[in-house]
Amino acid sequence: MLHPRFNTFEFVRPYGARIIAEQYSTENILSEAQYTGTQLLALIQTLPADVRQIMRKISRGDLRLKVELSGYQALMRTADQLVSRTIIALIAVAFLLFSGLSLLGRYSPEMRYLHGIPVITWWSLGITGFLFLILLILGTKRRKD
Repeated sequence: MLHPRFNTFEFVRPYGARIIAEQYSTENILSEAQYTGTQLLALIQTLPADVRQIMRKISRGDLRLKVELSGYQALMRTADQLVSRTIIALIAVAFLLFSGLSLLGRYSPEMRYLHGIPVITWWSLGITGFLFLILLILGTKRRKD
């Protein structure tokens, strides 16, 4: 711990005052104005030539603009994931509907049954369960941020 009667603000005050005085001194302000004026003069001198060059390129049809979008990769990746999951879900629903509708069909006596239900129904229910399991795994996987 510092000395109990030590006042940091009073100790730093002369240094802060000197820094502020230097920053707003006449010499510093004149130097900044001179630099800004030089930069402005250089811009004014090169501006007509630059405008002429741009106009020449426009008239020849040579002007090309390069537009770069940033930050859209994450959005595209998310959209791609959503589309693929939606497709898997639609296929799973189609198999589920087929399972239900296959119970209504009349099959030949050669059709194999398991517990009174056609084997094709069991297969479609299995595929449906597998697809829903894939959706569950895809929906719960951790994101890498």
